[in-house]
Amino acid sequence: EGINYLHSKAYDGVGNSTIDEYPFHIRKDTTSPTIPTLSTPLNGYTTNQTTLTFDWTDSGDNTSGISNYELQLSTDIGFGIINYSATPSISNSQLTTLSSQLYYWRVRTKDLANNYCTWSSTYSLRVDTTVPVGDDKVTGDFTWRNSSGTSYDIDFYDTFVGLDKIEYTVYSSSNIQGTQLVIWTTLATSLNTTYYVTNWPLSADNWTLLQNGTNYVTIRAQDLTTNTSTFIDAFFISKDNLVPGQPSLSSPADNFTTNYLTQTFGWTSATDTGGSGLDGYELYVSTNPNFTVFTSSQFTQSTNQQITLANEGRY
Repeated sequence: EGINYLHSKAYDGVGNSTIDEYPFHIRKDTTSPTIPTLSTPLNGYTTNQTTLTFDWTDSGDNTSGISNYELQLSTDIGFGIINYSATPSISNSQLTTLSSQLYYWRVRTKDLANNYCTWSSTYSLRVDTTVPVGDDKVTGDFTWRNSSGTSYDIDFYDTFVGLDKIEYTVYSSSNIQGTQLVIWTTLATSLNTTYYVTNWPLSADNWTLLQNGTNYVTIRAQDLTTNTSTFIDAFFISKDNLVPGQPSLSSPADNFTTNYLTQTFGWTSATDTGGSGLDGYELYVSTNPNFTVFTSSQFTQSTNQQITLANEGRY
């Protein structure tokens, strides 16, 4: 191994000779370089970057010296398919335009005598540029609510690297316009799971921040490589916790006296400022001023109701 020097000596017919010192030499190297150790990306690394720098330790070769390294990247753990490769002269290489895949990578070294070392150990990495998917099963919500506690069914999944967290925010207008009534609030975090299918309500504290009227809920899901999908106006919440206006009684007049048991009770129209609108009126008629006993109770959408009283007396 190493440099071998050759000497030549020539003779004539009577025995005279001459020596040619070092007419040439032979460099011999049959020893492979040392095996490099992979350093970055770390084994099992996950990223959403499509340009990555691969790094490994320098190999040693004390005879002919290092010629270059050979980097292979494959979607097949047996490297039957080579998706990307490089032959850098230094112990790192940058690969670009990586697609979303699970990859395996390895390196070997070649010296100047064309000796190759065996392949390094194999590391894996995931490149993921796809965003989580949402399945919004909420229609509306077209039901007016006067309290919190309603659960909403919106599922999320990320089949490649998995979900990390789910968040929501609420605005006073559609398309994340107007006032942000509820700041981004975490529903779930550190999930590390493919699916999130848990139905969820707004917290009671966030419910109090909603305006009376329509509130627009936007949700975002983030996977383990920070790819994020945002679902603007995934649903809306119709809130009304304001009581309607109070109608004024109009007929019969107060202390009215009659000999007819059938009477038409009338009142003025009431208004509703909460947003849901007026549903109707409930009429109570009682012989007790505290209404502990109801002689008659009716529900109507009209501003009058005819009732036949059971008995004579003061109502």
